[in-house]
Amino acid sequence: MKQGRILIVEDERSIADALHDGLKESGYDAISAYYGESGFELFQQEHFDLVLLDVNLGDVSGSGNSAGSDR
Repeated sequence: MKQGRILIVEDERSIADALHDGLKESGYDAISAYYGESGFELFQQEHFDLVLLDVNLGDVSGSGNSAGSDR
């Protein structure tokens, strides 16, 4: 049984993959985005129970994204 949906937005693939694998092994439905823009698009299109967001993304500022979200 899945615990919940988690979106991982992390531009360092080794970190994103480690988080993804660990969460999957723990029963979570984890989805990874390696770019801020693609993560933001996924966030707008799908439901997630939790978003793990790198605040130092290369293509966008992670700290500024949450303020622009309506969710």
